[in-house]
Amino acid sequence: MHKKINNPKSQTLDSKIALENAVSVSGMLLTTECVITGVKSVEPAMPMGGGMPGMM
Repeated sequence: MHKKINNPKSQTLDSKIALENAVSVSGMLLTTECVITGVKSVEPAMPMGGGMPGMM
């Protein structure tokens, strides 16, 4: 089994990048007027039945 040597400089760099990304996203959210997180499609259900139209 191999052990991985943790590099403190690499971990600091990773946390710095994560913090910069979080600040960028939060800044964008603060400057926009609205945020869309999910869109539901509102489509009418297909009518039941079959056959030829107009034959009722």
